[in-house]
Amino acid sequence: MGGVTVYGGGVLEMSGIQLKGLIAAAYGIPWQRISGGDAWIEKDQYIVNAKPPASAKITNLRYSYWDFEDERLRQMLQSLLADRFQLRLHRETKTADVYTLETNGKTLMLKQRAPEEEDPRGTAGWAGIWVLNSISMPGLAKFAQDYVFHVPVRDNTGLRGMFDYRQSRLNEEPSQADQTDSFLRLLQEVGLKLEKSKGDVESLVIDSVSKPSEN
Repeated sequence: MGGVTVYGGGVLEMSGIQLKGLIAAAYGIPWQRISGGDAWIEKDQYIVNAKPPASAKITNLRYSYWDFEDERLRQMLQSLLADRFQLRLHRETKTADVYTLETNGKTLMLKQRAPEEEDPRGTAGWAGIWVLNSISMPGLAKFAQDYVFHVPVRDNTGLRGMFDYRQSRLNEEPSQADQTDSFLRLLQEVGLKLEKSKGDVESLVIDSVSKPSEN
């Protein structure tokens, strides 16, 4: 099992992740909006162990299976990719659909964790039912962006802290590969909604990249 772990002080460990996944984490942009490069960037897996200087004073240790929140850690990973993979890329922007995560005015069914019970690894997952575990609203918006809609989703709920929720009834989908409808039902169930509008959608285009040398 690979994934991301952020330890105290901002020590970052990433394992079993393809270069394209590392780029997605470094720039906070979904895999689907990264183009260019050869086939190996989606196949070869890498391990990253990175320790920021103590002066960075990283305090945001929140992370998910394949991502993390702290912007300084993102910049650190960007520098590492530029150095080790000779990664050069540019950004492109177009106008397209975007979503805003908001409360829907109904009773909020999410259970907020006490600060001492918060788990820095926030997760969301579906296996017939949706389960949210210690997830922040920015984290939920990022999950919706990266794994459900593949377009920008921004948090505008005003809710702070981390939340749990477990559906008590099956929330089935006709396709295992598409949880869009069931996710929308989840949001309605817990007291949230998505508002759709037009906005700037950023993508990354890889100009050049090389396989890294051995350590």
